[in-house]
Amino acid sequence: MKKFLLMLVALAFATPAFAGMDKAERSNSNADWVHKPSGNEYVIGRQAIQVRLADVSTASTDYVVVPEAGIITELHCVLDNAITSVDAVVGVNNKTSETSAGVVTVAFSGSYPGAFFKTTGMSTSVTAGSVIGVGTDGGSSTTAITYCTVLIDPAAD
Repeated sequence: MKKFLLMLVALAFATPAFAGMDKAERSNSNADWVHKPSGNEYVIGRQAIQVRLADVSTASTDYVVVPEAGIITELHCVLDNAITSVDAVVGVNNKTSETSAGVVTVAFSGSYPGAFFKTTGMSTSVTAGSVIGVGTDGGSSTTAITYCTVLIDPAAD
């Protein structure tokens, strides 16, 4: 039995580690994983909160709770159907503090199922338990479900 347990311990320490990622400290006290071959960076602790808008062509807002404090940095939206007539505007805000984080314009020209729209460079702080709203102005026509992802990076300590 001793030999078996020693062999299990030896195997646990002998498993190879994946060396394709490095941890890089950021100036704001956070960190990224950096993929060595490509140089792509992935924020450690990033939250991705997803919201489904039933129809981007009808003015509405859906609300979700933020589980951890952070900074809203990006908004991504994908259409489930093409829209027509005029663009729709989708925005995200911190409902708890009534602070707008930013908007993305969902263009009707050339839209199609799977069309992707995003905005980056936002920097609105949210606390754990904050309520954020993702809403549309309903400017376009043609019913189109829209899936939105709000990216929230960890706040600096």
